Amino acid sequence: MAELETLFAKLAELSEKERLDPTLVPAPYSLPNIANEPFQDWLARLTPHRREKAEVLLAIFQAFGAQEGEMWVHSEINENIPQLSRFLMLRSIWKDAHYWLEAGVLESELKNLDWADTFEPLVGIKQAAKQVMESGLSRDVLAKFACYIATITANNITFELDGYQHLPPNAPGFVIQERDGNGELTGYNVDGLHESFFDTDVARLPQPR
Repeated sequence: MAELETLFAKLAELSEKERLDPTLVPAPYSLPNIANEPFQDWLARLTPHRREKAEVLLAIFQAFGAQEGEMWVHSEINENIPQLSRFLMLRSIWKDAHYWLEAGVLESELKNLDWADTFEPLVGIKQAAKQVMESGLSRDVLAKFACYIATITANNITFELDGYQHLPPNAPGFVIQERDGNGELTGYNVDGLHESFFDTDVARLPQPR
């Protein structure tokens, strides 16, 4: 984790430079794409500032075990899409879904249902939970099923966050904005989450170093 803290501090430093000097951030696609260009060749064509930022971003993605880290970095630098923020947010959502697989969670949650039994459509949940726990199914089976439901819910929420909301026409909505490591808004929206949801499952990625 110490390595990550150093990398995030460096990224915050680079973001502060960009905030003070916007010319360090060229317009999206200002660097022409070359088909099938090796990543290192693409890096060599960047300005020193953008190259350093790309290298820091890649190290962070690799520390989190991201698949196709070079593609995430290429998109963030070349298209000005906040891919690291998207990745980290999705990873956090996945951790909430996998919460149900942690030791003792299922038992603890099913013992504390007084609050839930007062809300529709959860009235009767205490009795339902009792029946589930006495069904003879193993704890692992029940936890996996709970995790599945949480995963479907999490995926649906990413669509909601991306603007696919159950709202009437002309109703107000919202956007999620990125902030840098210094707490400053970058001006970039964190969206398209549903498109990358299944690429960021923490169960398939190693824990950060």
